[in-house]
Amino acid sequence: RATGAPPEVSDFGINEYNRDINTRPFYANWINASAVVSIHNNGGWGTGTETWYDETNGWTEQSRRLAQLVNDTVVRAIRERYNPNWPDRGLRSCNGCKGETRLAMRPAVIVEVAFMDTQWPDNAALHDEAFKRIVAQAIREALQVWSAQQPAS
Repeated sequence: RATGAPPEVSDFGINEYNRDINTRPFYANWINASAVVSIHNNGGWGTGTETWYDETNGWTEQSRRLAQLVNDTVVRAIRERYNPNWPDRGLRSCNGCKGETRLAMRPAVIVEVAFMDTQWPDNAALHDEAFKRIVAQAIREALQVWSAQQPAS
């Protein structure tokens, strides 16, 4: 609301948790962003990085390409600059199961960087400033490559 977005951007959902998640793709739609990249920490006692995309939002192929590029770039950067054994959990897709990708009217992905409930190596990495910098730089690099590959409008 503070950005001047209309109520339909920030007021969709049955509770504050859902409104928070829904606001992200609705805001991207409202400002006509090129893509949505949501950066998350995973849970469930696994380890490694995985990237999600949706198969129902009308941007399946573009989202899949973006997800592959983000996942590959992030995992490669972590392996080269932080932990050579970092697990690559690959791509995950779903049919409308995640609001941040389902509600985006453009290519959209969720990168699950590491598992916050797995102490080693994931949670330890999430508390390391160097790790966070590596991941952020890798996401930036992936977006630059992806953007350069898009047809001119």
